[in-house]
Parts: sequence; C-alpha cells; structure tokens
Amino acid sequence: MIIPKATFLQQTYLKNKNDIHIRLKNEYTVAMSSIVSMLRLPVNHKLGRICILLPAEKFPLLVSTTSPEYLGEIRRKLENAGYLVEVNLQVDAVRLSLDWTGETQKDDQH
Repeated sequence: MIIPKATFLQQTYLKNKNDIHIRLKNEYTVAMSSIVSMLRLPVNHKLGRICILLPAEKFPLLVSTTSPEYLGEIRRKLENAGYLVEVNLQVDAVRLSLDWTGETQKDDQH
C-alpha cells in the first residue's frame, strides 16, 4: 500500500481553500450588488424597511456557517451607511432586514 505524501495533500488542501475563498468573494460581490440594487429602487424608498432573502441555491457558501466574516462585512457596510440591520440565519437562506426609519437616523441628525 502506497501512502500519499503529505506535501501532495497539503497542495490539494491549499488549492481547495483558495478556490473556496474566490467563490466566497464572488458570492459576496453578487450579494452586495443585489442588495444595493434593491435599495436603489425608488419604489422601496417610501417603505422604510425591506427584507432581502439570500437563498442557499444562489449563495451556498454565504448561507453556510463557514463564512461568518463575509456576512459580518455586509452587515458592517450597511450599518455604516446608516441602516438598522438584522441578520436571520435560516437553514436554507439568510434574511437581511434593513430599516432606515429607526432611532439611529434621528440621533445622527441632532
């Protein structure tokens, strides 16, 4: 029986890790683009709040628990823009609730 060399397994591991990182960045970019598009729709401006669903079929890595830093980055960007953000992790999706009528907007204006 031939035992595989550890260097071979390490190369495979590192390549897979890099591929997952690239796919996560792509999913993150698509998700942010989708969120920004929803926020730019004039119809949504008057609502005061919206819920955005990121389904696992379209964002399998973002929805999995292996990438909390990317969801955290999405949340940080939205909060820095002044939105109240609630993130609900579900089995087959992530639901983002965005509110721009909350108390933080009133506090920022004073």
